[in-house]
Amino acid sequence: MATLRPLDIQYGLTLNGALVLDRERNLAVENASIKNLQVTGTLTAVNSTDTYIKDNNILLNSGVEIGAITTLGTITGGSNYTTGSYKNVPLTVSSGTAGVGATADITVNASGAVSVVTIVNSGYGYAIDTVFTVAAADIDSDSTPNGSGFTVPVTAVSAGSAATDAFITVARGTTGSDVAIKWDETTTDRWQLTNNGTNYFSIYVTDDASTAATANKLVLRDASGNITVATIGATDGTFSGDVAVNGGDITTTATGATTIFNANTTNLSIGGAATTLTLANTGTGARTISIATAATAGASTLTFGGAVTGNILKIASTAAGTVNVTTDVTTGIANIFTSLTTGTLNLATGITTGILNLATGGASTTNIGGAGGNLTVGTTAGNSTLTINGNGTAGTATITTNVTTGIVNVFSGLTGATLNLATGGTNNINIGGASAGVTIGTTSGNSTLTINANGTAGTVTLATNVTTGIADIFKTVTGRVNIGGAAVNVYFGTQAAAQASTTTVATTTQTATDTFAAATFRSAEYLVQIVQGSAYQISKILLTHDGTTAYITEYGTITSGSVLGTLDADIATGNVRLLVTMGSATSATVKVLRNTIVV
Repeated sequence: MATLRPLDIQYGLTLNGALVLDRERNLAVENASIKNLQVTGTLTAVNSTDTYIKDNNILLNSGVEIGAITTLGTITGGSNYTTGSYKNVPLTVSSGTAGVGATADITVNASGAVSVVTIVNSGYGYAIDTVFTVAAADIDSDSTPNGSGFTVPVTAVSAGSAATDAFITVARGTTGSDVAIKWDETTTDRWQLTNNGTNYFSIYVTDDASTAATANKLVLRDASGNITVATIGATDGTFSGDVAVNGGDITTTATGATTIFNANTTNLSIGGAATTLTLANTGTGARTISIATAATAGASTLTFGGAVTGNILKIASTAAGTVNVTTDVTTGIANIFTSLTTGTLNLATGITTGILNLATGGASTTNIGGAGGNLTVGTTAGNSTLTINGNGTAGTATITTNVTTGIVNVFSGLTGATLNLATGGTNNINIGGASAGVTIGTTSGNSTLTINANGTAGTVTLATNVTTGIADIFKTVTGRVNIGGAAVNVYFGTQAAAQASTTTVATTTQTATDTFAAATFRSAEYLVQIVQGSAYQISKILLTHDGTTAYITEYGTITSGSVLGTLDADIATGNVRLLVTMGSATSATVKVLRNTIVV
């Protein structure tokens, strides 16, 4: 059998029919270097040993790998080879760094030694320590090849070059646009497909194989990174299994109603392990989010948060804006947090200067708390206000209870604080109904009922509509009832007032122990008590004045010994003064009870 020689086609090879590249059997081509190969029909590779046609794979080089041979060194020619020229002979590595794919044209001289080596395919992966030889049979045609000793070293290799885009194209002729598979080296470093020769769709595999949910799944996107169902072969697309969107968006260009997951599923999970789930969060216009609004055959339940403490359901707004939690129920019952039994329901505890309105939309009834429930308004962090509006400024606001024979406690937890009622204006406060009793405070501490007026000079009236009956005040008190404070005139009706005062005197100089305005009161009756150590004195004084001079008479004086002090009166800067002059400078306490009659 004749020795096979390399096939070198420089300007293209066109075959009509089927081309089978099989190094061992069908086509006797040992090393084919074809710069342009056009096959009309089928190209089949069934070789298992060749570098370029191996294991049914076709290698397309679009870039130059690092380590391609650029220069060879001095040839060691060897001996006993067959004289001649050999094309595209595979070079094998005798020592040094092994690469892939190097071939050369080799000339053997008349002496049987290799004299010329010209690189045809530079291969890749070699280094300057690589030393080449060849198989003896490739350049020795003897029936028993005995050529040996040929070597040539590599003295320079290339740094390689970047790959360019590579295509496998099907030209469809008059049938339609070409279709192709393309390795996009320039922009995406991904395989892409086109069904019209213009728009390429990326094939994502490795990018979506990083998690168990998307491992080994094929994800198709267009040139913009989007999944477009219509371009994959259908107007309506059906996905079986999982659809993974890693780092992208699921969007629509529809301007009307769009339904996602419109199926008869009984359990739909959205978000999964997401730490933030955002709905309708782009754009600036108002929007309505409806959940299960078509469920007319049964009641729906909206569950938020897991079985942990600290869940927050937040309705955002501007700092001074209005937030409404509303319902379509008009005459029915809207229950909020009805499952609370022993817990605490806090409403608007974070509001510092805002207002929480309940059932402000109409003539509604708002029930708060169930059996044994507590209603707490505000927190300990600031002042809180509970406002009950009526029908306009002249309406009626009623705080009521269905307790008829029991006890209703209002602010029973107050210990040292103050309870203010109707402090906002000129209001009337009605407490209690027919035969109702009103209790203020508890038996566990002291209580204060404060009735404020219009400034420090205002008038406070404690009134009753009893005209011919009896109005009892502190009727059940067995201890002491205090009316008025220090230096305060307590009026009985409009014509008389009483006041008590205490003065400490430690001098023999005349000292004022009580004063009143001459323009307010005309006459006074004094009961004066003096205590100095273990000595005591009490006297009564009647006083009147004419605006300039005070006139007194002292009577009913009782002492435990000698007289401790003498009493007198005068008018100074419009005030009537009761004066005491002590007999000694030893400290004494003078207490005065005055009853006065107005001018």
